[in-house]
Amino acid sequence: MNGFWEWLRRLFGGGRIGPSRRYVIAVDPGHGGKYSGATVDHPLQPGQKVLEKDITLQIGLKMAQLLRGDGHHVVLTRDRDAHLADDLNGDLRQRADMANTVGAEVFVSIHCNSAENPDASGIETYHFPNSTQGRALADHIQRQLTQAFPDHRNRGVKAENFAVLRWTNMPACLVETEFLTHRESLLFLLEEQNQNRIAAAIRDGIYAYFGE
Repeated sequence: MNGFWEWLRRLFGGGRIGPSRRYVIAVDPGHGGKYSGATVDHPLQPGQKVLEKDITLQIGLKMAQLLRGDGHHVVLTRDRDAHLADDLNGDLRQRADMANTVGAEVFVSIHCNSAENPDASGIETYHFPNSTQGRALADHIQRQLTQAFPDHRNRGVKAENFAVLRWTNMPACLVETEFLTHRESLLFLLEEQNQNRIAAAIRDGIYAYFGE
């Protein structure tokens, strides 16, 4: 019976008992505004483009809704299609500063991957080099995502000196949810039901990090 309820929870992104205490969580939907991120042709709508910034925003908003539903204080670095500064470094700095200012306990940046090789696919999560707690957060989130989507390639947990990981004061990670440049993965990311499941898996990874 427990397996059945776990399946329902992962399918619909709900049905779980909330954690024992409330947390301050920073959710960073990657890119936004003039920073579109990866851009690819829509696989089903000729002449239309798919922008990374749009998918990351949808997942980020869904994450915030789930976390707030459990009573947490969620700081979204953006809740609409907007950039935070006119230069890229300033934009990234603002994202980190927002999390630092509110004293967020974790920071999760959401992205979609891309590659020149159209066969590249899978899920991977990054942490700042030598950050023990950042690595732990990334491990938990990667584990939840790959358990939720076992048919997707597990590209593992990696260390990288990304600006939003370098400038944040709390445990932080950056999630590459799948590849926009891989046709099946792109179709996967465009499905709202999958966005819900991604958001729920990342949430569960955050809770696992906190020991919930």
